[in-house]
Amino acid sequence: MASHPMIERTTFAAEQTKQHRRSVGAVLSCGFVFVVCCLAMSVAVTPLLLIVFFLFGGFLQKFVPVPFFDPFEHWYQHTLDIVSRGQASLPQLAGFFAVLVLPGFAAFFLASLALKAGLRGPSARDLALAHGAVEADLSDFVQRRLVNVVEEMAIASGTRVPAVLLVDTQSPNVSVIGGRSGDYAVLVSRSLLSQMNRETTQGALAGAIAGVANGDLAVLRAIQSILFSLGLLTACLDIPFIKSQRQTLWRFVKLAFTLPSKRAAAEVLETERGLLASTSPELLGEMEHFFSGSETQVWLKSLAAFVVLPVLIARVASYLIFSLTKLFVIGPLLSATWKTRRYRADATAVQLTRNPTGLGQALIEFSSGWAPIGDDPWLELAAVAGPDRVTSDTKFGEAMTMASTFFPSVNKRIGLLKAMGASIDYREYREASTLATIGTILAVIVPIAGIIGAVIYLSN
Repeated sequence: MASHPMIERTTFAAEQTKQHRRSVGAVLSCGFVFVVCCLAMSVAVTPLLLIVFFLFGGFLQKFVPVPFFDPFEHWYQHTLDIVSRGQASLPQLAGFFAVLVLPGFAAFFLASLALKAGLRGPSARDLALAHGAVEADLSDFVQRRLVNVVEEMAIASGTRVPAVLLVDTQSPNVSVIGGRSGDYAVLVSRSLLSQMNRETTQGALAGAIAGVANGDLAVLRAIQSILFSLGLLTACLDIPFIKSQRQTLWRFVKLAFTLPSKRAAAEVLETERGLLASTSPELLGEMEHFFSGSETQVWLKSLAAFVVLPVLIARVASYLIFSLTKLFVIGPLLSATWKTRRYRADATAVQLTRNPTGLGQALIEFSSGWAPIGDDPWLELAAVAGPDRVTSDTKFGEAMTMASTFFPSVNKRIGLLKAMGASIDYREYREASTLATIGTILAVIVPIAGIIGAVIYLSN
Protein backbone atom coordinates (compact mmCIF):
# COMPACT_ATOMS: atom_id res chain seq x y z
CA MET A 1 0.00 0.00 0.00
CA ALA A 2 1.51 3.32 -1.04
CA SER A 3 2.27 5.86 1.63
CA HIS A 4 0.24 9.07 2.02
CA PRO A 5 -1.23 10.01 -1.39
CA MET A 6 -1.71 13.54 0.00
CA ILE A 7 0.86 15.06 2.34
CA GLU A 8 0.24 18.11 4.49
CA ARG A 9 3.43 20.09 4.11
CA THR A 10 5.31 21.53 7.08
CA THR A 11 8.74 22.95 7.91
CA PHE A 12 11.34 21.86 10.41
CA ALA A 13 10.74 25.11 12.35
CA ALA A 14 7.00 24.46 12.62
CA GLU A 15 7.60 20.85 13.57
CA GLN A 16 10.19 21.84 16.18
CA THR A 17 7.74 24.32 17.73
CA LYS A 18 4.96 21.73 17.84
CA GLN A 19 7.18 19.01 19.29
CA HIS A 20 8.72 21.47 21.77
CA ARG A 21 5.26 22.20 23.18
CA ARG A 22 4.56 18.50 23.42
CA SER A 23 7.94 17.72 24.94
CA VAL A 24 7.40 20.20 27.78
CA GLY A 25 4.36 18.25 28.90
CA ALA A 26 6.13 14.97 28.25
CA VAL A 27 9.11 15.99 30.37
CA LEU A 28 6.75 17.05 33.16
CA SER A 29 5.44 13.50 33.05
CA CYS A 30 8.86 12.41 34.37
CA GLY A 31 8.07 14.42 37.49
CA PHE A 32 4.69 12.73 37.70
CA VAL A 33 6.40 9.33 37.37
CA PHE A 34 8.70 10.34 40.25
CA VAL A 35 5.68 11.18 42.41
CA VAL A 36 3.98 7.88 41.51
CA CYS A 37 7.14 5.95 42.43
CA CYS A 38 7.38 7.79 45.75
CA LEU A 39 3.74 7.04 46.57
CA ALA A 40 4.18 3.40 45.60
CA MET A 41 7.31 3.14 47.74
CA SER A 42 5.42 4.72 50.65
CA VAL A 43 2.66 2.11 50.37
CA ALA A 44 5.26 -0.66 50.54
CA VAL A 45 7.72 0.81 53.05
CA THR A 46 5.76 3.05 55.45
CA PRO A 47 4.05 0.13 57.28
CA LEU A 48 7.49 -1.48 57.70
CA LEU A 49 9.00 1.73 59.10
CA LEU A 50 6.08 2.25 61.49
CA ILE A 51 6.38 -1.33 62.77
CA VAL A 52 10.12 -0.95 63.31
CA PHE A 53 9.67 2.45 64.95
CA PHE A 54 7.01 1.32 67.43
CA LEU A 55 8.67 -2.03 68.25
CA PHE A 56 12.22 -0.79 68.74
CA GLY A 57 11.18 2.60 70.05
CA GLY A 58 8.93 0.99 72.65
CA PHE A 59 11.70 -1.42 73.61
CA LEU A 60 14.30 1.34 74.00
CA GLN A 61 11.82 3.51 75.86
CA LYS A 62 11.94 1.02 78.74
CA PHE A 63 15.65 1.74 79.27
CA VAL A 64 16.36 5.23 77.96
CA PRO A 65 14.07 8.12 76.99
CA VAL A 66 13.43 8.24 73.24
CA PRO A 67 12.75 11.82 72.11
CA PHE A 68 9.27 12.41 70.64
CA PHE A 69 8.30 8.71 70.96
CA ASP A 70 5.43 9.10 73.43
CA PRO A 71 3.92 12.22 71.81
CA PHE A 72 4.13 10.67 68.31
CA GLU A 73 2.65 7.35 69.47
CA HIS A 74 -0.24 9.15 71.17
CA TRP A 75 -0.84 11.40 68.13
CA TYR A 76 -0.68 8.50 65.68
CA GLN A 77 -3.11 6.27 67.63
CA HIS A 78 -5.53 9.17 68.20
CA THR A 79 -5.41 10.28 64.57
CA LEU A 80 -5.76 6.72 63.26
CA ASP A 81 -8.83 6.27 65.45
CA ILE A 82 -10.62 9.43 64.31
CA VAL A 83 -9.64 8.83 60.65
CA SER A 84 -11.06 5.29 60.79
CA ARG A 85 -14.31 6.71 62.27
CA GLY A 86 -14.46 9.44 59.60
CA GLN A 87 -14.30 12.28 62.13
CA ALA A 88 -10.92 13.76 61.20
CA SER A 89 -10.63 17.42 60.22
CA LEU A 90 -8.79 18.51 57.07
CA PRO A 91 -5.54 19.43 58.95
CA GLN A 92 -5.61 16.07 60.74
CA LEU A 93 -6.11 14.22 57.46
CA ALA A 94 -3.26 16.20 55.89
CA GLY A 95 -0.93 15.37 58.78
CA PHE A 96 -1.86 11.69 58.72
CA PHE A 97 -1.39 11.53 54.94
CA ALA A 98 2.00 13.26 55.25
CA VAL A 99 3.18 10.63 57.75
CA LEU A 100 2.17 7.89 55.30
CA VAL A 101 3.77 9.36 52.15
CA LEU A 102 6.82 11.28 53.40
CA PRO A 103 8.95 8.13 53.95
CA GLY A 104 8.67 7.22 50.26
CA PHE A 105 9.57 10.73 49.10
CA ALA A 106 12.46 10.94 51.57
CA ALA A 107 13.77 7.52 50.52
CA PHE A 108 13.64 8.39 46.81
CA PHE A 109 15.22 11.80 47.36
CA LEU A 110 18.10 10.37 49.41
CA ALA A 111 18.58 7.53 46.90
CA SER A 112 18.74 10.06 44.04
CA LEU A 113 21.38 12.12 45.87
CA ALA A 114 23.41 9.00 46.66
CA LEU A 115 23.28 7.84 43.04
CA LYS A 116 24.23 11.25 41.68
CA ALA A 117 27.29 11.29 43.92
CA GLY A 118 28.18 7.62 43.56
CA LEU A 119 27.92 7.06 39.79
CA ARG A 120 29.43 10.23 38.35
CA GLY A 121 33.02 10.38 37.21
CA PRO A 122 33.88 8.49 34.01
CA SER A 123 33.92 10.45 30.78
CA ALA A 124 31.69 9.55 27.85
CA ARG A 125 34.70 8.20 25.95
CA ASP A 126 35.65 5.90 28.85
CA LEU A 127 32.07 4.65 29.15
CA ALA A 128 31.96 3.94 25.41
CA LEU A 129 35.24 2.04 25.59
CA ALA A 130 33.85 0.02 28.50
CA HIS A 131 30.98 -0.98 26.20
CA GLY A 132 33.51 -2.55 23.84
CA ALA A 133 33.64 0.29 21.32
CA VAL A 134 36.92 1.31 19.65
CA GLU A 135 37.99 4.80 18.67
CA ALA A 136 37.82 5.77 15.02
CA ASP A 137 41.12 5.37 13.18
CA LEU A 138 41.98 8.77 11.72
CA SER A 139 44.53 7.20 9.38
CA ASP A 140 41.70 5.38 7.59
CA PHE A 141 40.07 7.58 4.93
CA VAL A 142 36.49 6.34 5.48
CA GLN A 143 36.70 6.69 9.27
CA ARG A 144 38.34 10.11 8.95
CA ARG A 145 35.45 11.24 6.76
CA LEU A 146 33.02 9.93 9.40
CA VAL A 147 34.76 11.98 12.10
CA ASN A 148 34.65 15.05 9.86
CA VAL A 149 30.87 14.72 9.42
CA VAL A 150 30.41 14.34 13.20
CA GLU A 151 32.48 17.47 13.81
CA GLU A 152 30.47 19.33 11.16
CA MET A 153 27.13 18.37 12.79
CA ALA A 154 28.40 19.13 16.30
CA ILE A 155 29.54 22.62 15.29
CA ALA A 156 26.26 23.26 13.48
CA SER A 157 24.26 22.18 16.57
CA GLY A 158 26.34 24.25 19.00
CA THR A 159 27.43 21.24 21.07
CA ARG A 160 30.92 20.11 21.97
CA VAL A 161 32.77 18.05 19.38
CA PRO A 162 32.38 14.50 20.70
CA ALA A 163 34.61 11.46 20.58
CA VAL A 164 33.67 9.05 17.77
CA LEU A 165 33.81 5.32 18.38
CA LEU A 166 32.87 2.26 16.35
CA VAL A 167 30.92 -0.79 17.53
CA ASP A 168 30.37 -4.13 15.84
CA THR A 169 26.65 -4.77 15.45
CA GLN A 170 24.45 -6.83 13.16
CA SER A 171 22.78 -3.82 11.53
CA PRO A 172 23.73 -0.15 11.09
CA ASN A 173 22.74 2.40 13.73
CA VAL A 174 24.05 5.43 15.60
CA SER A 175 23.76 6.15 19.31
CA VAL A 176 25.15 8.58 21.87
CA ILE A 177 26.33 8.21 25.43
CA GLY A 178 26.75 11.00 27.97
CA GLY A 179 29.41 11.48 30.62
CA ARG A 180 30.09 14.65 32.57
CA SER A 181 28.10 17.82 31.94
CA GLY A 182 28.22 18.59 28.22
CA ASP A 183 30.44 15.58 27.57
CA TYR A 184 29.17 12.96 25.13
CA ALA A 185 30.41 10.44 22.59
CA VAL A 186 28.93 9.16 19.34
CA LEU A 187 28.84 5.40 18.77
CA VAL A 188 28.54 4.27 15.16
CA SER A 189 27.95 0.76 13.84
CA ARG A 190 30.92 -0.34 11.76
CA SER A 191 28.49 -1.70 9.15
CA LEU A 192 27.27 1.86 8.52
CA LEU A 193 30.62 2.75 6.92
CA SER A 194 30.19 0.25 4.11
CA GLN A 195 26.41 0.31 3.63
CA MET A 196 25.61 4.03 3.42
CA ASN A 197 26.60 7.00 1.30
CA ARG A 198 27.58 10.39 2.71
CA GLU A 199 24.06 11.86 2.50
CA THR A 200 22.53 9.01 4.51
CA THR A 201 25.42 8.95 6.98
CA GLN A 202 25.11 12.70 7.54
CA GLY A 203 21.36 12.32 8.17
CA ALA A 204 21.92 9.55 10.71
CA LEU A 205 24.65 11.44 12.58
CA ALA A 206 22.53 14.61 12.56
CA GLY A 207 19.67 12.62 14.11
CA ALA A 208 21.91 11.50 16.97
CA ILE A 209 23.54 14.87 17.63
CA ALA A 210 20.23 16.73 17.32
CA GLY A 211 18.96 14.81 20.34
CA VAL A 212 21.98 15.94 22.34
CA ALA A 213 21.44 19.56 21.27
CA ASN A 214 17.80 19.34 22.38
CA GLY A 215 18.76 18.08 25.84
CA ASP A 216 17.77 14.44 25.41
CA LEU A 217 20.72 13.25 27.49
CA ALA A 218 19.45 15.32 30.43
CA VAL A 219 16.00 13.72 30.05
CA LEU A 220 17.69 10.32 29.83
CA ARG A 221 19.57 11.03 33.07
CA ALA A 222 16.26 11.94 34.73
CA ILE A 223 14.77 8.61 33.62
CA GLN A 224 17.88 6.81 34.86
CA SER A 225 17.68 8.60 38.21
CA ILE A 226 14.09 7.41 38.73
CA LEU A 227 14.75 3.81 37.72
CA PHE A 228 18.11 3.51 39.50
CA SER A 229 16.62 4.97 42.69
CA LEU A 230 13.87 2.40 42.48
CA GLY A 231 16.49 -0.32 41.97
CA LEU A 232 18.63 0.89 44.88
CA LEU A 233 15.70 0.90 47.31
CA THR A 234 14.52 -2.50 46.09
CA ALA A 235 18.02 -3.90 46.53
CA CYS A 236 18.04 -2.64 50.14
CA LEU A 237 14.86 -4.61 50.84
CA ASP A 238 16.47 -7.70 49.27
CA ILE A 239 19.60 -7.64 51.47
CA PRO A 240 18.48 -10.52 53.74
CA PHE A 241 17.34 -12.75 50.88
CA ILE A 242 19.19 -12.32 47.56
CA LYS A 243 22.96 -12.60 47.15
CA SER A 244 23.15 -10.75 43.81
CA GLN A 245 21.43 -7.74 45.39
CA ARG A 246 23.98 -7.66 48.19
CA GLN A 247 26.73 -7.74 45.55
CA THR A 248 25.13 -4.84 43.68
CA LEU A 249 24.91 -2.77 46.86
CA TRP A 250 28.50 -3.58 47.77
CA ARG A 251 29.70 -2.44 44.33
CA PHE A 252 27.74 0.78 44.75
CA VAL A 253 29.16 1.40 48.24
CA LYS A 254 32.72 0.89 46.94
CA LEU A 255 32.07 3.35 44.10
CA ALA A 256 30.57 5.88 46.52
CA PHE A 257 33.77 5.84 48.61
CA THR A 258 36.03 6.09 45.55
CA LEU A 259 37.11 9.46 44.22
CA PRO A 260 35.15 10.32 41.04
CA SER A 261 38.37 10.64 39.06
CA LYS A 262 39.37 7.11 40.12
CA ARG A 263 36.09 5.35 39.30
CA ALA A 264 36.43 2.73 36.56
CA ALA A 265 33.87 3.05 33.77
CA ALA A 266 33.38 -0.73 33.70
CA GLU A 267 32.50 -0.74 37.42
CA VAL A 268 30.03 2.11 36.95
CA LEU A 269 28.32 0.29 34.06
CA GLU A 270 28.19 -2.98 36.00
CA THR A 271 26.62 -1.22 38.97
CA GLU A 272 24.06 0.48 36.74
CA ARG A 273 23.11 -2.86 35.19
CA GLY A 274 22.69 -4.35 38.65
CA LEU A 275 20.48 -1.47 39.80
CA LEU A 276 18.32 -1.73 36.70
CA ALA A 277 18.05 -5.52 37.12
CA SER A 278 16.96 -4.97 40.74
CA THR A 279 13.53 -3.98 39.46
CA SER A 280 13.11 -7.24 37.49
CA PRO A 281 10.56 -9.77 38.80
CA GLU A 282 13.02 -12.55 37.93
CA LEU A 283 14.97 -11.72 41.10
CA LEU A 284 12.09 -12.94 43.23
CA GLY A 285 12.89 -16.43 41.96
CA GLU A 286 16.25 -16.16 43.69
CA MET A 287 14.45 -16.02 47.02
CA GLU A 288 13.93 -19.76 46.64
CA HIS A 289 17.67 -20.20 47.22
CA PHE A 290 17.28 -18.46 50.56
CA PHE A 291 15.17 -21.36 51.82
CA SER A 292 17.30 -24.11 50.23
CA GLY A 293 19.98 -26.24 51.91
CA SER A 294 20.06 -28.96 54.54
CA GLU A 295 17.20 -29.49 56.96
CA THR A 296 19.02 -27.58 59.69
CA GLN A 297 19.84 -24.70 57.32
CA VAL A 298 16.24 -24.49 56.14
CA TRP A 299 15.05 -24.40 59.77
CA LEU A 300 17.51 -21.65 60.70
CA LYS A 301 16.67 -19.64 57.57
CA SER A 302 12.94 -19.99 58.27
CA LEU A 303 13.58 -18.66 61.78
CA ALA A 304 15.57 -15.75 60.30
CA ALA A 305 12.76 -15.09 57.80
CA PHE A 306 10.30 -14.88 60.69
CA VAL A 307 12.50 -12.26 62.35
CA VAL A 308 12.62 -10.17 59.17
CA LEU A 309 9.03 -10.98 58.18
CA PRO A 310 8.05 -7.28 57.91
CA VAL A 311 10.88 -6.78 55.38
CA LEU A 312 9.74 -9.83 53.40
CA ILE A 313 6.16 -8.56 53.34
CA ALA A 314 7.35 -5.10 52.25
CA ARG A 315 9.45 -6.66 49.47
CA VAL A 316 6.59 -8.74 48.08
CA ALA A 317 4.24 -5.75 48.34
CA SER A 318 6.75 -3.53 46.52
CA TYR A 319 7.06 -6.12 43.75
CA LEU A 320 3.30 -6.23 43.19
CA ILE A 321 2.91 -2.44 43.39
CA PHE A 322 5.84 -1.59 41.13
CA SER A 323 4.96 -4.29 38.59
CA LEU A 324 1.54 -2.70 38.13
CA THR A 325 2.83 0.89 38.13
CA LYS A 326 5.58 0.05 35.61
CA LEU A 327 3.07 -1.65 33.32
CA PHE A 328 0.27 0.93 33.47
CA VAL A 329 1.88 4.23 34.58
CA ILE A 330 5.67 4.41 34.33
CA GLY A 331 5.98 2.59 31.00
CA PRO A 332 3.31 4.55 29.07
CA LEU A 333 4.43 7.94 30.44
CA LEU A 334 8.12 7.39 29.74
CA SER A 335 7.20 5.99 26.32
CA ALA A 336 5.23 9.14 25.44
CA THR A 337 8.09 11.31 26.71
CA TRP A 338 10.75 9.61 24.62
CA LYS A 339 8.66 9.41 21.44
CA THR A 340 8.08 13.16 21.58
CA ARG A 341 11.81 13.77 22.07
CA ARG A 342 12.56 11.58 19.04
CA TYR A 343 10.15 13.51 16.80
CA ARG A 344 11.76 16.77 17.89
CA ALA A 345 15.25 15.39 17.22
CA ASP A 346 14.18 14.45 13.68
CA ALA A 347 13.02 18.02 13.04
CA THR A 348 16.27 19.41 14.46
CA ALA A 349 18.30 17.02 12.27
CA VAL A 350 16.55 18.46 9.22
CA GLN A 351 17.48 21.94 10.43
CA LEU A 352 21.14 20.92 10.71
CA THR A 353 21.39 19.25 7.31
CA ARG A 354 18.61 21.03 5.36
CA ASN A 355 18.07 17.58 3.85
CA PRO A 356 15.25 15.41 5.26
CA THR A 357 15.90 12.73 2.65
CA GLY A 358 19.20 11.69 4.24
CA LEU A 359 17.66 10.97 7.63
CA GLY A 360 14.70 9.24 6.00
CA GLN A 361 16.94 6.89 4.04
CA ALA A 362 18.92 6.18 7.22
CA LEU A 363 15.74 5.26 9.12
CA ILE A 364 14.74 2.84 6.38
CA GLU A 365 18.19 1.21 6.45
CA PHE A 366 18.29 1.06 10.26
CA SER A 367 14.80 -0.39 10.64
CA SER A 368 15.41 -3.11 8.05
CA GLY A 369 16.64 -6.05 10.11
CA TRP A 370 16.98 -3.91 13.24
CA ALA A 371 19.23 -5.24 16.01
CA PRO A 372 20.35 -3.67 19.32
CA ILE A 373 23.49 -1.53 19.23
CA GLY A 374 25.46 -3.29 21.94
CA ASP A 375 24.03 -5.01 24.99
CA ASP A 376 23.20 -1.90 27.02
CA PRO A 377 19.55 -0.76 27.21
CA TRP A 378 20.52 2.92 27.48
CA LEU A 379 22.46 2.79 24.19
CA GLU A 380 19.34 1.36 22.60
CA LEU A 381 17.20 4.15 24.01
CA ALA A 382 19.60 6.89 22.85
CA ALA A 383 19.96 5.46 19.33
CA VAL A 384 18.59 7.13 16.19
CA ALA A 385 16.46 4.09 15.37
CA GLY A 386 14.99 1.63 17.82
CA PRO A 387 12.28 -0.97 17.97
CA ASP A 388 8.83 0.48 17.33
CA ARG A 389 7.30 -2.87 18.19
CA VAL A 390 7.84 -4.96 21.34
CA THR A 391 10.18 -7.84 20.51
CA SER A 392 12.41 -10.18 22.45
CA ASP A 393 15.48 -8.37 21.08
CA THR A 394 14.81 -5.05 22.80
CA LYS A 395 17.28 -4.56 25.64
CA PHE A 396 15.42 -1.75 27.40
CA GLY A 397 12.04 -3.46 27.32
CA GLU A 398 13.66 -6.70 28.50
CA ALA A 399 15.44 -4.95 31.36
CA MET A 400 12.35 -3.04 32.49
CA THR A 401 9.72 -5.71 31.72
CA MET A 402 7.56 -3.02 30.14
CA ALA A 403 5.06 -3.61 27.36
CA SER A 404 5.47 -0.05 26.03
CA THR A 405 7.56 0.83 23.00
CA PHE A 406 9.84 3.86 23.27
CA PHE A 407 10.27 4.79 19.61
CA PRO A 408 7.70 6.18 17.17
CA SER A 409 6.88 3.92 14.24
CA VAL A 410 9.06 4.33 11.16
CA ASN A 411 5.84 4.98 9.21
CA LYS A 412 5.11 8.10 11.24
CA ARG A 413 8.70 9.35 11.24
CA ILE A 414 9.00 8.92 7.48
CA GLY A 415 5.62 10.62 7.05
CA LEU A 416 6.81 13.69 8.97
CA LEU A 417 10.06 13.80 6.99
CA LYS A 418 8.08 13.66 3.74
CA ALA A 419 5.96 16.53 5.01
CA MET A 420 9.21 18.47 5.46
CA GLY A 421 10.19 17.77 1.85
CA ALA A 422 11.93 14.40 1.88
CA SER A 423 11.95 12.50 -1.41
CA ILE A 424 11.79 8.87 -0.31
CA ASP A 425 10.48 5.75 -2.00
CA TYR A 426 8.98 3.98 1.00
CA ARG A 427 6.16 1.48 1.44
CA GLU A 428 4.50 1.45 4.84
CA TYR A 429 4.21 -1.71 6.88
CA ARG A 430 0.98 -2.64 8.62
CA GLU A 431 0.86 -1.32 12.17
CA ALA A 432 -1.11 -2.80 15.02
CA SER A 433 -4.28 -0.85 15.73
CA THR A 434 -4.25 1.14 18.96
CA LEU A 435 -7.83 0.09 19.64
CA ALA A 436 -6.87 -3.54 19.11
CA THR A 437 -4.00 -3.16 21.59
CA ILE A 438 -6.28 -1.56 24.19
CA GLY A 439 -8.84 -4.29 23.59
CA THR A 440 -6.22 -6.96 24.18
CA ILE A 441 -5.14 -5.36 27.45
CA LEU A 442 -8.74 -5.04 28.62
CA ALA A 443 -9.39 -8.65 27.66
CA VAL A 444 -6.71 -9.62 30.16
CA ILE A 445 -7.49 -7.11 32.92
CA VAL A 446 -11.29 -7.37 33.03
CA PRO A 447 -11.46 -11.12 33.76
CA ILE A 448 -8.77 -10.81 36.44
CA ALA A 449 -10.60 -7.88 38.05
CA GLY A 450 -13.83 -9.87 37.88
CA ILE A 451 -12.27 -12.85 39.61
CA ILE A 452 -10.77 -10.66 42.35
CA GLY A 453 -14.10 -8.89 42.83
CA ALA A 454 -15.95 -12.21 43.04
CA VAL A 455 -13.50 -13.53 45.63
CA ILE A 456 -13.88 -10.38 47.74
CA TYR A 457 -17.67 -10.52 47.44
CA LEU A 458 -17.83 -14.21 48.43
CA SER A 459 -15.43 -13.70 51.33
CA ASN A 460 -17.76 -11.07 52.74
